[in-house]
Amino acid sequence: MADVPTADEKKTCCLPNFSNVNVAKGYNALGIARGPIVMSNIFLSSSLIYLGTQAAGGEDQKIYGFLPGSLVVNIAVASGLLSAFLVPFFGALIDLTPHRRLVGILSAALIIIIQAIQIFTLPATWFVMAILQGITGFVYQIQVLATYSYLPDISRLVGEVKMTQFTSIWVITQMASSLIFLVGISGVSMALGYGDVQIAMLSQAVNVVWSGIAAIFGWKLMSHVPPLRGGGRKNLCVASTSQLLSTVKGINKYYGSTLRWYFLATMFAEAGYNAFSVVAVTYLKVTLGFNGAQIGILMALVYVSTLIGAKLGHIVTSYTNPVTSWKYCHLIFIVFTVSGSLVLDSPARQNYAYIWGVLWGLGLGWHYPTENLIFSCIIPKGQESELTGFFVYCTQIIVWLPPMIFTAVNESGMHMKYALMTLNIFFFIAAVFLQIMPNWGVCAEQGKTQSLMVESLETEDELQEKDVTDGDLEMPEVTENESQ
Repeated sequence: MADVPTADEKKTCCLPNFSNVNVAKGYNALGIARGPIVMSNIFLSSSLIYLGTQAAGGEDQKIYGFLPGSLVVNIAVASGLLSAFLVPFFGALIDLTPHRRLVGILSAALIIIIQAIQIFTLPATWFVMAILQGITGFVYQIQVLATYSYLPDISRLVGEVKMTQFTSIWVITQMASSLIFLVGISGVSMALGYGDVQIAMLSQAVNVVWSGIAAIFGWKLMSHVPPLRGGGRKNLCVASTSQLLSTVKGINKYYGSTLRWYFLATMFAEAGYNAFSVVAVTYLKVTLGFNGAQIGILMALVYVSTLIGAKLGHIVTSYTNPVTSWKYCHLIFIVFTVSGSLVLDSPARQNYAYIWGVLWGLGLGWHYPTENLIFSCIIPKGQESELTGFFVYCTQIIVWLPPMIFTAVNESGMHMKYALMTLNIFFFIAAVFLQIMPNWGVCAEQGKTQSLMVESLETEDELQEKDVTDGDLEMPEVTENESQ
């Protein structure tokens, strides 16, 4: 029987009430904050490419050893490498210490501070701002990791049915936040005749206020959470490595035919799609001659198209199964990227970019919900928190590789369209890994069973606690109040 809304819920029916669960409200607010942070990067990247080109003396001239078109892509390489090496450490900090909320607050504060500094991105400061942008990309992943770590807690609080409803609202609000920001900044910039530098300054200024207020409100509602499980006497570097290796060993031992191939597919798919979002700005700016406002409008069109893509993915999934649907998504995106690279090869073909913007939006909207659906269906019970963290790590571990290949091809003197085509390598490899997975019935049945990895992890924790107990000659007394 459906839940009957209370009097208070009816009064607030126009706004998401989230069953008065503060953590769910906070998660929603943090999504509203993340939207403009990501979108402001579009305008800032366009400004950095413009300023780099001016400093180099032309698009075909190098500065600091690279073409101006490669600089923004190299920012993604730098932040991706930082994430690959340091995300496991921060994952351990979030899981094994009581500092989850503090990590989220500090990472959000650092992002806002850097965004405020980047308001002053000018010819004399652009290279320093580019370095700061690389740092922001890494810190943003820490913010996402801290925020996502609350999802299992919210799910346990509200149950599966409400969690499904909440997830839909979170996606819609973050997307709405992003679209309003994109269209607003682009529209105002076009009306005032702003250039790339002025657009970026406006974007950063609005972003600081918008995201700052939403982040303060969001983290104020997020609760303090105790450690998920003890880390023994290991320092965090050792603990993060140990936790990562234990998860990898458990997946290979117990779920080698399903989760192993899924996570490998995720690694390559996310590397490709994340890189596409980065290199698209460079391609539009350098190859097609778009300005910041035009890029903003096109990206807004891409975002709107993702809604249709999500529906398309749902239809294909209903006629096939999630794994097959996700595989088709990668293969179709390859077709879109190859055809787009061949057609969109000069400023004279700017107008055609909007057609491919819709096509790429369809692919992106198809990709993300299907990827998450497979994960939610095949993850074994009792392992949700650990595998969610591992999933986030898989989305980052090789995210630096496609931009690096893109830069290498671009620096070789070849047309940038060939650099764009290199992303298809990662989509194809992801499709191959999905092809190796067993039929969907086997995968879905796994998600209904208790995790075989839980017992292994619990045994390790017991051994760690035993080592700690045996190594202490005296244990400090704990009063009842301290225990509580």
